[in-house]
Amino acid sequence: MALIEFKNLPDTTTAITAENLNYNFSEILNLVCPIGKVEVFFDNNDHSNYLGFTWERTSIGRVPVGIDTNDTDFDTIGETGGEKKHTLTALEMPSHYHSQYIKDFLGQSGGSTGPAYYTAINNSAIAYDYDSGVSNVFEKAGTTQTGGGQSHNILQPYEVMAFWKRVS
Repeated sequence: MALIEFKNLPDTTTAITAENLNYNFSEILNLVCPIGKVEVFFDNNDHSNYLGFTWERTSIGRVPVGIDTNDTDFDTIGETGGEKKHTLTALEMPSHYHSQYIKDFLGQSGGSTGPAYYTAINNSAIAYDYDSGVSNVFEKAGTTQTGGGQSHNILQPYEVMAFWKRVS
């Protein structure tokens, strides 16, 4: 890497040396902390005037993610997304089955020994014997409702820090 030349107060351009370091200090800071640079602090102090520049808090309540130009969710600097809590929709739930248990129609009080037709209505089973025309209603056919329908926590493990971005 070539030595960067700076403009000094008395000279037009001179390579940086120990003697002219004071004249070039702000230019060095601009190289080290350009506009847009983010600094991480492990305190809750006000760093809005850090090193004499203007800084503002950034990524408040968010986790930083590296850019990925091949993924439209992460392909633009400053892009935001995600949610702290989420309630799953029916399409987001894992594919699954519920079992249904219906008592055997045969041998029930008032029942018949013929073929039976079962149907579930309003959480009960209705059995109809075609030979005798007898119907019986059994309790709790189908499945019972479960779950509270509330949002669930989707936070990854985290540690809170303060992020400050230089704005001018």
